[in-house]
Amino acid sequence: MTIGVAILSFAHGHSRLHAQVFKELERAGAGVQVIGCWDDRPERGRRLAAAFEIPFVPVLDDLLGDPRVTGVTITNETAGHRWLAERAARAGKHLLVYKPLATTLADCDAIIQAVAAAGVQAMMGLQAAFDPANQKIVEVVQSGLLGRISLVRRRHSISALLNPDFVNNPETRWHLDPAQNVGMLFDDASHVTFFLHWLLGEPVSVVAEIDRTITDLGTDDTGVAIYRFRDGAFGVIENSSVTRAAENTTEVYGERGTLVHNYGDAVSTVIPRRAEDSALKLYTVDQEPPAWRDLGIPAQTPHRERLAQVARQFVAMLQGRAEAWPTLWHGRWSVAMCLGAYESARTGRRVRFQ
Repeated sequence: MTIGVAILSFAHGHSRLHAQVFKELERAGAGVQVIGCWDDRPERGRRLAAAFEIPFVPVLDDLLGDPRVTGVTITNETAGHRWLAERAARAGKHLLVYKPLATTLADCDAIIQAVAAAGVQAMMGLQAAFDPANQKIVEVVQSGLLGRISLVRRRHSISALLNPDFVNNPETRWHLDPAQNVGMLFDDASHVTFFLHWLLGEPVSVVAEIDRTITDLGTDDTGVAIYRFRDGAFGVIENSSVTRAAENTTEVYGERGTLVHNYGDAVSTVIPRRAEDSALKLYTVDQEPPAWRDLGIPAQTPHRERLAQVARQFVAMLQGRAEAWPTLWHGRWSVAMCLGAYESARTGRRVRFQ
């Protein structure tokens, strides 16, 4: 089955990787045709269209009205996701909405309702869902091997606010505008809130501190949030946009053992690692003699591969070979958890989720 895809905005940087992957699939004869791209900054759209050898369509309705287009990416500035997703859904196009789903829960709900009303499919662009280490962590925890979980700690970092090319570039500075993107933790920790929700279920409350620590950029560069989940477990997020390098990513502590995960984000994957390094190791009380067990997840998996898998999943969904995953409901919970953390940091109080 041949499907047609279109890129709606290159505002989000990962849209460029989506374009590369779609073109790779097209050239490989994988039943994908890249019909075109649109951008509300025509100069950016034309430049990147030429770079990826994709037709640039200056009028949005012309691209949405093209019957060859099966699905589109919603990769504009986060605050604009609602209007663009609603318009694309009304045109009968299936959606890949890059994270975060929207900047408010009202906009999240409007997107979900528009998709349901149009009878189209939609998935979230959350690469954490396609990381083999994350998948294995979820498998181990949900199997009961670790018993009841007491604490999950997840560090997720980038170095964007230490990068002048990001901070000073008019095409990326929108990330620093709270009207467009809420804050850097909101933008980036949405990966982690998705992961915690996937792993532990619905949270009941959060307490958080989010602020600028070593920059005067945007609303925040660092944050820590502590979530409580329905079964009693704690989930801790450590998020930073000013980290140069890291290694340890995730720790899961259960009554029968511990999981340790390394090399799970951008700043821990850009530094060369040894070929024998492991991304994921497990200890359980029945291990004799006591020892860590390598779970066979290679530490060398490039960050690009996780991002590319988002585009491949979208194609598989459009071709009827896969379900919509992650769903918009996962995206909504991710947003709710981030917004709750900001409310807690602003008010100095515990915030409960409805």
